[in-house]
Amino acid sequence: MERGDETVQSFGRYVLERQRELNLSDNEAAYLAGVCSGPVRTRRRPVISISILAAACYPLEQQRVWEELESVIGRERPPTMMDQDKLPRTMAWVSEVLRWRPVTAGGFPHKATRDILWVRCPFVQ
Repeated sequence: MERGDETVQSFGRYVLERQRELNLSDNEAAYLAGVCSGPVRTRRRPVISISILAAACYPLEQQRVWEELESVIGRERPPTMMDQDKLPRTMAWVSEVLRWRPVTAGGFPHKATRDILWVRCPFVQ
């Protein structure tokens, strides 16, 4: 792009062209462009797309998740597994996105964790 060569329009190019406008560091831009391209995209891209769709459908909830992330971890580092207990809204968001679009083919198998006994209530005809 710096040499002026013709390049294909892509998400990576979009990120590079708007890096300053989006206030992204070099590492943030590289990560963002990387998760949406290359061999990892087959599993991650649909989940990221669904998360963006959820944010568009529920902007108030997306704002609350953003505020929670800002208050707990700020902008100096990405969240880690150690932050999970301090991010209940964010973890609920992630769980809901994964429910909408599981990362495994065919979703996850479901089964009861204990026997379920259905008892007919004598008061209901």
